[in-house]
Amino acid sequence: MKPLAIHSWDWVKYNALFLSEHFLGQSLYKKLFQGTEKSLISRVESKLESQLKNPKFYHHHYESFLETYENVENVEIKKIRTNSKVQLFKGAAAKWNCSSWDLDYFKKNYGEKEVTVLNSDGLFEKGVQQFGSTSMAQYIDMLKKGSKVYLKFSPMVHHDSSLRKGFDIDWLEQFSMPGSFGRKFFLFIGGGNTLTPIHTALSNTVFVQVYGKKKWTFWVPNDRFFLNVRANRRAYFYTDFDPFSDQNPDFPLAKYANKVEVTLEAGDVLWFPGFFWHHVVNEIDSIGVAYKTAHFPSALKGSISMTLLSFLATKPFLLESLIKSNFKNNERVFLE
Repeated sequence: MKPLAIHSWDWVKYNALFLSEHFLGQSLYKKLFQGTEKSLISRVESKLESQLKNPKFYHHHYESFLETYENVENVEIKKIRTNSKVQLFKGAAAKWNCSSWDLDYFKKNYGEKEVTVLNSDGLFEKGVQQFGSTSMAQYIDMLKKGSKVYLKFSPMVHHDSSLRKGFDIDWLEQFSMPGSFGRKFFLFIGGGNTLTPIHTALSNTVFVQVYGKKKWTFWVPNDRFFLNVRANRRAYFYTDFDPFSDQNPDFPLAKYANKVEVTLEAGDVLWFPGFFWHHVVNEIDSIGVAYKTAHFPSALKGSISMTLLSFLATKPFLLESLIKSNFKNNERVFLE
């Protein structure tokens, strides 16, 4: 579905350019179509500026896509999981076994465990960390000393049955739609003021905030036009737009993007469909676990273009990443 404020023909042109960039590569694309893209953005920006004077523009465009549930017991998850909205379940995991986890828990029980630190483009702050391995104990010590190195997308929970017992799997599985595949847990441990830049991917996500506090900012899938997302042949997508900077000259349309913000505290659970853009900041030391599942029909609902390009990814090929990521010691392949 196109953004409400964009004319249909402009949306068709934008998607044609988006697909072209994927197939041509960024270097050749810039030579052939950079001028065309700038002209399109300039024209759309002028139209949006005029629409800002119309109060109806705000009514139709800036519509919240966040729903919050305080009493989880009264929620029928199977009815709401198909909603194209972000869903917050306050305190849903407060009594799960994982609620006792903290940094010392991982240092004491998994201190000798080797963990892989990633640095994939678009998913980490630039210049903060390098790809490599360390022990969990060493990582926790670095974190406590203020290190900004961020352990994310670790399959540690996925491969450890004792850690998985910390979660109500039956409750989480209610979010998996018929025909879902690629079920996987990812562990995130980061210090205060560490972040993940704006990105998105095909999978639906249930995120459990185990410890600490985490602020999320979301945008709907097709706001990629406003966020100046580039097609770069990866199985995930990202943008260099910084939502908290006043200096973003390369993103003239970003102010028209529709966003919502939500802060997760320990015990909260967040659900969001594939291709929802998200920027995440650990406000204090944080531990969280994402339960991800892929579902082809809901991915198409989120974005036909991004679904197509996900399956046509070459950095690496999507099928290659799905197969290899199921084996231990292959943490990096899914994100290269």
